[in-house]
Amino acid sequence: ILFVSLLFMVVHVESLEVFLMAHSHIDQGWLSTVNEYRSDVYTILDAVTRELQKNGERKFVWGEVLYFKDWFEMQPESIKKIMRHLIETKRFEICHGGYIENDYANPSYTSVVNQMTLGYEYLKDRFGITPRFAWDIDPFGYGGRIASLYAQMGIDALVINRVHWKIKQQMKNAKGLEFIWEIGNHQIFTNVLHTHYSAPKGFDFENGGVPHISSHNLGQRANVLVSELRNRANHYQTDHILVPFGDDFKFKRASTQYDNMDQLITYINKNIPDVHIRYATVGEYFDSLRKNHPKVSYPVVKHDFLPYADNEDSYWTGHFSTLPNLKRIIRKGEAQLNSVERLTTYTKLAMSTNDKLRSMFGKEIISSLNENLVNIRQNVAVVQHHDSITGTCRKHVANDYTSRMQQAIGRSKNLSKKMIKLIMDKDMSSSTVLSPIEDKVITQNLKTTLVIHNPVAHSKTQLIKLKSETSDVKVTDEQGHAVKIQVVPRIFEEQNGYIKAISDSVVGFDVYLLVTVRGLSLQSLTIESGSSKLFEKNAFELFASKKKMAAVKEGYENTVSIKNSVYEVAVSSTTGYIMHVIHKYSGVKHPYPHMFTEYHTQNSGSYIFRPRDSPSQIQNSVNYIYKISGELFDQIISNTDRLTSVITLLKHSSISESILLELQLATIPGNTEMLLNLGLKNGNKPSTLMTFDGLNFMKRKISNDQPEAGRFYPAPAGAMLRSDTYSLTLINDHTMGVTSKGSDQLNAMIHRRLNRDDGRGMAQGNQDDSPLITNLILTYEDLSKSTSKDIINDFVQYHSLSHGLNFPFQCYMSDEKANFRSSFTLFNDNALPKDLAVTSFDALDTVGNQYVLRLHNLNPSISRTIDLNTLFSLPLMKVQRKTLNLAWNFGKKELQGFKKRDGSVVFEFTKQMMQSNSDSQNTGEMGVFLSDEAMEKANAGRHLLSLETFSYTIAPSDIASFIISFSEEEAPTLIETGGTAVTKDDKFEDDSATIVSGDDDEEFLRLLHQPARSQRPPTKKEETFKFEPDIDSIIDRSKVPKRPNKNILDDSSINTIGKIPDLGFDLYGKSSVNILHTFRVYLFVLVICVSVAGCLWLILMKPNLTAQYIDMTDSGMLDINGLSDKSKIV
Repeated sequence: ILFVSLLFMVVHVESLEVFLMAHSHIDQGWLSTVNEYRSDVYTILDAVTRELQKNGERKFVWGEVLYFKDWFEMQPESIKKIMRHLIETKRFEICHGGYIENDYANPSYTSVVNQMTLGYEYLKDRFGITPRFAWDIDPFGYGGRIASLYAQMGIDALVINRVHWKIKQQMKNAKGLEFIWEIGNHQIFTNVLHTHYSAPKGFDFENGGVPHISSHNLGQRANVLVSELRNRANHYQTDHILVPFGDDFKFKRASTQYDNMDQLITYINKNIPDVHIRYATVGEYFDSLRKNHPKVSYPVVKHDFLPYADNEDSYWTGHFSTLPNLKRIIRKGEAQLNSVERLTTYTKLAMSTNDKLRSMFGKEIISSLNENLVNIRQNVAVVQHHDSITGTCRKHVANDYTSRMQQAIGRSKNLSKKMIKLIMDKDMSSSTVLSPIEDKVITQNLKTTLVIHNPVAHSKTQLIKLKSETSDVKVTDEQGHAVKIQVVPRIFEEQNGYIKAISDSVVGFDVYLLVTVRGLSLQSLTIESGSSKLFEKNAFELFASKKKMAAVKEGYENTVSIKNSVYEVAVSSTTGYIMHVIHKYSGVKHPYPHMFTEYHTQNSGSYIFRPRDSPSQIQNSVNYIYKISGELFDQIISNTDRLTSVITLLKHSSISESILLELQLATIPGNTEMLLNLGLKNGNKPSTLMTFDGLNFMKRKISNDQPEAGRFYPAPAGAMLRSDTYSLTLINDHTMGVTSKGSDQLNAMIHRRLNRDDGRGMAQGNQDDSPLITNLILTYEDLSKSTSKDIINDFVQYHSLSHGLNFPFQCYMSDEKANFRSSFTLFNDNALPKDLAVTSFDALDTVGNQYVLRLHNLNPSISRTIDLNTLFSLPLMKVQRKTLNLAWNFGKKELQGFKKRDGSVVFEFTKQMMQSNSDSQNTGEMGVFLSDEAMEKANAGRHLLSLETFSYTIAPSDIASFIISFSEEEAPTLIETGGTAVTKDDKFEDDSATIVSGDDDEEFLRLLHQPARSQRPPTKKEETFKFEPDIDSIIDRSKVPKRPNKNILDDSSINTIGKIPDLGFDLYGKSSVNILHTFRVYLFVLVICVSVAGCLWLILMKPNLTAQYIDMTDSGMLDINGLSDKSKIV
């Protein structure tokens, strides 16, 4: 009986369930611009809509909102009705839901949240749907922070594709292509596509050379397809497999694709009983997987999937630094959007209780906001695409992205100056005109008003630079108190013991103000100027000058130094580069052997970094070195043939612990990749590289076993080199590729110019001949006596530095002295703990009384509880805590229906989160997850959470999202402060926050809200659908004819890597499937007959099968000497 059972288990094969997912991957710009692609995309949507009506079994999956939204809104009502029905019946599934498919390495985390929210709001508002899955099949590697954000959005599962080719092969061998991805407090079920996101090889019927299906080849082609499907199934734990059927911009000829695949599906289901294939959606796959395999446990992965490589010498680490000017202007656009959204909130709240203001400017402001805010948000969203911010697009496309950012920045500034005037102007009807300070020059004998907006939620001190024709400038606050300034000459000559501007027509001076402004507030100052152009000589020194502009200082050594209370920085007068930094707290000198080096290569491209050899030192000569000393800061300006570096040490106590470094790069030579090298004294002790992604610090593995290109990692917000005794931290204003070449260097790739294409589809070198200006912050820490609390506080401080650098003051100057308020704020920044940041404070729509508030807990180990009522001068009326994308009420459980494999962590490399897995994460929260409509129909009797209390707990490193409404019964309290806003040094105080260690166990009910932030015509009827909570899905991408080498693991690519052994079932030729099935049927009948015969023999013959116990000897061998009948040994 045992033999028969085992035989049955061997020959029995479960039916293979194939979920064939028809799709088209749409790039929002790549080889063509966003608008140039529109015609192709609209053709696809037209064709798919027609074909889905012909056959009720056909289905289609769409990813992002951008093109779909524009296509849908231009359709006649008849087509809109058809599309609504297809969506309602789940035959057309929008499975990702973001405005675009963002990159995973380069964008800021706030931009990812914003673009996902933009797409989700449109879908919920227009169709009543909320996608439950993330479909990210084309980004070039996957950082864990995006997966963490998706989990916080309530997304159930994620599909990815481009992971390192060796890791994907390991996953296949271990049947680990589906796993639980655990990043910090959060986890998400993840599917890695087996091959790629294109159709199985030979079954993309839009490709030339692929035979169409006919009665002559139907059986043969079906067997080939089934063989490929069986081969893929070998690498998954269950009998369910998700198979993509599509590719880049496919289904223009949707009838061809569907007609051919229809025949294959019908034939396979009729003739091959143990294979069932159907058109499906991503949601259908994950729902079925959860339902039919609830007991399957999945491995856990705790690292991310960066860097990505598609073969041994092709690491896609170049795009971390490609087109740095595009990356930088994208960050500037985000900062402007951040500022204008806050100003919109201030304006709406000011207008809500001021009848005069509302009557005079209400319609004008609302109309302007409706027209411009949507455009700004959409343009900032589209450039987060994985072929935009990466720089992996053709030159005219990059120019288009840049133009979009310039347009967004221009619109933002135009809106901002109007709203600032409306808020600050006491004479609402005055003709005062505001302009951004970069567009203004302080002329002689001028009296004007400067308005400063701090978009960050904490009080911040920052240098502001103004251009001036005169050195005679005075700045005062509303009470007439003088604000400290420092004047620095731009172009100068020596005259009578002074240095003065060369020409009256030239802007000769920079006027610096060191201003402290409260969080989320506006501050006004008065500027008066005279006519003098004199400047005190003792505040300025000129070294190593090739010019004849001024006398060169004599008697100095080989270094020029500046210092403040924390640092001393020495610059070589020979090279113009930093020689060393002395950290005064520890007395340690950190050397900089070679501050700038460069790789020379012939094989790198926009995507791929292929260094030919080690980097070499840049050889150039010094033109001049200026040293500036003053009350606010000391500064060295070093100009060489290749670049200018501006090193600044501030003297204000609250901001003196950082070194400000501005780099101004000239055009670099072709086939050059330029490195910035920062030094850390370490004594050859081991050190750890950590990258800062804005959410967390990630430990990175640097090994000599890795190719040099594989040792670079993306640093969206910065990086840290840390030993047991000292640390060096870099905070940057755009993403860079970083590494550590030895235990005493932190290296950042700051620019690339490459003449050749790297064979990944662009067919164009990046040829980036643009100069670059970038701003960086450096800090050193002595860790020898640091406690764990000190280290946590350091991490919080790095977050604050990053927010300050990337979201600077927005400053506007009037054309004449204006009658402005001294300050304006609705926010109580003293009530906000230092380790909480406001990442969103914007109007949910431009008409209603709802606002989006997001709070980021910067602390990696401690939960924070905050009472939202303490943050505002206006009383709150209602608060709803939402998921990060505002789609669900907070409390949506993660990993619904999927089990972790106990104690099993696979693919665990040395990359780990710098984040404790504390007990304060929200794992104990329960909730019912139904839409309003489903809840009413279920009549479950559950009630909504009472929102009378506005105190909430935020887990470590999490971002909490709220929709808040203010009471309009009381006018807003405009907090006005004299002087230069708040000038005190803020201390870290815990009075306003409660440290908690337990879970927030409140029960929440998820609602489908109705946002209105997307520009669209009103609907006659709100479409709502039942929500069935499940998991997320994604698709794989095989080979891309359009990108011949960008797809890595198609059959042709494998030949260059090493042939993967064939583990399929097709061992008997073309008709193997039918032969094997027939053999199994006969064998099964034979097994039944033998089993029946065996049972009859046992019953009728009653053989003597008495067993004897067998003792074990001390050696562990069987003792058979005591058996009476040795013939019975079995």
